[in-house]
Amino acid sequence: MLLDSAARLCFRALPPDRRGAPSHSGLDLVHSLTASVDSLDSALDAAATAVTDAGRLLSSIKVPEEEPKARARRSRTRTNAAFKEVVENVRTVSTDEVEYDSEHHFVNSLALCDTLVQTLTLLAVVCHITIGISARSCDFIVAIVGKMIRLAMGTASSNLQPNPKQEDILKQLPTSLEGALRRFKLDPKTVVYAVGIAFYQPWVEYDVATCHPDYRLKNPAKEIPQIRRLHLQLTQPVLPHDQTDEAMPPADSLAPIAITTEKLRGNLKLSKVSALRFVAHSLGIDLTGITGNLKKPYIDRLVSWRYMKPPYR
Repeated sequence: MLLDSAARLCFRALPPDRRGAPSHSGLDLVHSLTASVDSLDSALDAAATAVTDAGRLLSSIKVPEEEPKARARRSRTRTNAAFKEVVENVRTVSTDEVEYDSEHHFVNSLALCDTLVQTLTLLAVVCHITIGISARSCDFIVAIVGKMIRLAMGTASSNLQPNPKQEDILKQLPTSLEGALRRFKLDPKTVVYAVGIAFYQPWVEYDVATCHPDYRLKNPAKEIPQIRRLHLQLTQPVLPHDQTDEAMPPADSLAPIAITTEKLRGNLKLSKVSALRFVAHSLGIDLTGITGNLKKPYIDRLVSWRYMKPPYR
């Protein structure tokens, strides 16, 4: 055995003068250890056999499948819990009014500038807005006048350099049309979007509680914005059917530019069928005979409705 071999090797490793006959007690210990190892191997083999049998027994047991109703009930429970969590999170959002800093409307920064700076700023604004000179030409005018002012200030001194007060004035001069417009607050921080409409139409907003099931939206989050866009497109000025182009209106005209029939159709095609169907239904258009999910029948009826309204404002 392994322990007997180890004992013999240890005995051979001893010096010759220390070698002697192995004692009976040492041999008995070796034999007892050998017996213990053999019994441990037997116990491990028995344990492995028991685990294998238990595994086979467990694999033979079939777990009954969950009934569809129970599975659906559990799915609804998880969905309701998630929805409740979302609602709670929404309730915690602050509904306080949003504060808007309007202090910049009451700050007259141009009044603090030198008179020469005010004059050049006014010149740039008048050239662009009143006279109608392009932005690049106005930039050239501002730059060349600023250069002339600098040269004029330099000629008044012995070293052809402006003095500290003149340097302060030169730093205030606008260097472009954009800077002049900003001084006059003609480059606003609030952007105003204007859409020309030809007539006023009282639109019906989408409400799932009152909407007929046949006209309900499949994805309200995406299709409600499309409905509002359709409202704007259907109130735009349009040209007659046989007219494909229109000359640009005069510069002093406030009338919105009209679009062609093809342009109107192209705009309507960008919306989904469900949005087109709801808008047509809300306008009281007869949708009899329309089947399927094609856009063209709804677009045809919406265009026909549009041409029964005033084309221009």
